[in-house]
Amino acid sequence: MTMSQEEKWTRRFAGDPGTYAEAVAAEVRVMMTRRGVTQTQLAAALHVTQMYVSRRVKRVDPTPMNVEDLASFASVLECSVLDFLPSEADFSPASTTHRYSLAVAS
Repeated sequence: MTMSQEEKWTRRFAGDPGTYAEAVAAEVRVMMTRRGVTQTQLAAALHVTQMYVSRRVKRVDPTPMNVEDLASFASVLECSVLDFLPSEADFSPASTTHRYSLAVAS
């Protein structure tokens, strides 16, 4: 059974209260931390407001990012859009927290 795009964004994974959009936002935050880029710096590079970035990367109920957002964020952060897309195998509360901790420590 194939999930619609909307179902993917709103689906809740077993053991995690977050949505797919929250997982993508978490991956963007991890990459921002790894690159040492703040929301303000990302917004300036993209010629958008800091609030625009904030709404897309916030922890709870983020505004889902479209393909253009993902491509723009990836360009500034010098990574692939695929780096922002979590797999179901990696989707757990501890997984993103662990990657974030590693990014902060490095």
